[in-house]
Amino acid sequence: MTKKDFDNFVTEKITRCLGVLTAKGHDYAPEEEDRLSNFKLVGSRIGLQPIPIWYVYFMKHIIAIETMVKEGKLLSEDIEGRFTDAINYLLLGEALLIDETDQTSDRKNETPLESELEYRIPSGLSPQVGGDIPIGPR
Repeated sequence: MTKKDFDNFVTEKITRCLGVLTAKGHDYAPEEEDRLSNFKLVGSRIGLQPIPIWYVYFMKHIIAIETMVKEGKLLSEDIEGRFTDAINYLLLGEALLIDETDQTSDRKNETPLESELEYRIPSGLSPQVGGDIPIGPR
C-alpha cells in the first residue's frame, strides 16, 4: 500500500468511525448529556464500575477479529465493521478513564497523579487470565 493509499484509508476509516460514534451514541445515550452514560448505567445495575463494562464490550470485537484471523471469515458482521467498532471502543475506553480522573479530581479538589489511578477487571471477565487484571497505571 502506498503512502497516499494509506493516508486515504486512514482518512476514510476515521470518518467512518466518527459517523458510527455519532449514530450509536444516539442509540445508546439518546437523551443523556453524558456520552458515557451507557457504561455507567449498566455498571450500576450489576454492581460494577464502568471500565469493566467497557472491557467486555471491547473484547467482543477483539474476539471476533481473532476469529477472522484464525478462521479466515466471520459469519455475522463484516471485519471492517469490527475494526471500526474496536477503534471506537478504544476511544470510549480512554474517555472513561479521563472522565473518572476528572470525577476523582472534583471529589478530591485536586489533580490526582496517574500512579493513584488503578482499574481492575474482576475475576471471571477474562477467559485467558485467572485473576484480576490491572489495566491502569500502577
